[in-house]
Amino acid sequence: MVDSRAARLGTEMLLQHWEMRKEQKYYLFAMGSDFRKIKYPFVWYDILHVVDVLSQFPFVYKDARFQDLFTTLIDQADAQGRYTAGSMYQAWKGWSFCG
Repeated sequence: MVDSRAARLGTEMLLQHWEMRKEQKYYLFAMGSDFRKIKYPFVWYDILHVVDVLSQFPFVYKDARFQDLFTTLIDQADAQGRYTAGSMYQAWKGWSFCG
């Protein structure tokens, strides 16, 4: 369900992790400068994944923490509105078509 107790607990955990990013690390996962980079391929715990997951739950849209995450992500667009990965998993380096 999109709006269930489990969904609310899970989204709150992610939002709280963002809110407490300077004070708290969960299971060795931090939300520092590397977390904020758009990464390639789309397989890591990063800002793009977290915003993608949270966006599935309309009840978080007005939450200031979600708005902050979303703004941090969209502010990475260039002047033409395009996004470039800020980090690439090294095992994929020779397979990337993005130059």
